Amino acid sequence: MPTITDFEFEVFLSHSAKDREVVRPIAKRLSDDGHWYANFGYYAGDVQRKAYRALGRLCKLNVRTGKLTNLVDDRGGTVRDPQVHYDGSKIVFSYRKGGTDSFHLYEISVGGTGLRQLTGGPYNDIEPTHVGARSGDSACRA
Repeated sequence: MPTITDFEFEVFLSHSAKDREVVRPIAKRLSDDGHWYANFGYYAGDVQRKAYRALGRLCKLNVRTGKLTNLVDDRGGTVRDPQVHYDGSKIVFSYRKGGTDSFHLYEISVGGTGLRQLTGGPYNDIEPTHVGARSGDSACRA
């Protein structure tokens, strides 16, 4: 794997962040069976076997300092698909709260305040992006 020098990293930081904190959201954990998309819904062979893992956390990593900060820490829930807003102020992500069956879209500030649910209902809302409130869902509606 290619590496970069300390100088190249400093150049990257100076051009990408200026005086702002550099944030990288961290959320993904593979399901118990190791398949990338076995992370929402149920398995076909056993409708009671859920295809997601608990111990859901959304963290931010400050790449300048190496500091890791929990933004969401839900031992019974699952967090996936974090996307940082283009202005760096907030993160949108898919979140299944502990004790619930469906993923919904949420937004939180990079400072960890203002957690806000964006979608609801009985279907899974996953893979958000900052172009309004867009997502894929498991509703299969026309």
